[in-house]
Amino acid sequence: MQKLLQNPLLLKLALLTTICVGLFLLAIILVRKLRRSIQAEAEPARPILGEAGFALATYQGLGQQLREKESELKRLREQQQETGANSDINEAVLGNLSCGILFFDRAGMVRQANRAAKSLFGYASPFSFHIRDLFRGVTRIKWLDTGEEAQSSLPLVHAMQESLRSAAPFRRITVDYRSPSGQKRVLALTVSPVKGKGGEVAGLSCVIDDLTEITEVSEQMQRSENFASLGEISAGLANDFKNSLGIVRGHAQKLLKEDSTAATRYYVEKIVTELDSLSRIVDEFLEFAGSTKHQH
Repeated sequence: MQKLLQNPLLLKLALLTTICVGLFLLAIILVRKLRRSIQAEAEPARPILGEAGFALATYQGLGQQLREKESELKRLREQQQETGANSDINEAVLGNLSCGILFFDRAGMVRQANRAAKSLFGYASPFSFHIRDLFRGVTRIKWLDTGEEAQSSLPLVHAMQESLRSAAPFRRITVDYRSPSGQKRVLALTVSPVKGKGGEVAGLSCVIDDLTEITEVSEQMQRSENFASLGEISAGLANDFKNSLGIVRGHAQKLLKEDSTAATRYYVEKIVTELDSLSRIVDEFLEFAGSTKHQH
């Protein structure tokens, strides 16, 4: 040991090692202080908390986030409920309408149909029907503004397709329609283009009114009026015929006065008898025509 201490080279080496270790430790201390100062500058407002305080702050932050998410979910849920309520109201209104409501998309396919429309056309579910498929039961078309008629559904299909392409106005029409079950109906159609927010054609709306009962009543009234007119004409003819019968009877009686032979009397009496019979028939007809006219 004394030899080692007396060796100057070893002493220098030991001293140098001690200095290096001290410098290394000093550098570590300086680096730690520098790191702490940098963190303090980066987060100047963050309070120095203990482990319990830090855990409490973390829990409070998570709670606040959860409350914000819950409020957002509640708002979204209320919006969905309101939208659903409006949708239910719209469906209820459409479902209770007596007229049929149809909506066709740009491809001419049925996208919406209320209960009345399904009943009028005789389909339980007409959704995704094309215009030509839904109206193939049309046997006659009448344009109300011009009185023009067609005996097939093709003009109606072409007019609706043209309205989809160009948003052209559609004239109100009536159609004779036969349902898949064979039931005949008279329908009035009012078709209107539906435009989107950008002004483009989004589809067609179609309102259908059932005119079957009204048409039948109108036809019955027309027939009654025709019968009444025919009755008046017949009554006039019957009166004229009765007058003619009276003239013939008068001439027969005059002939009997001028020629009183047995043969003449026989034939004149036969003629008068037939004239009286025809006159009674005319009276009965006129009485019937008069009672029928009073009933109408």
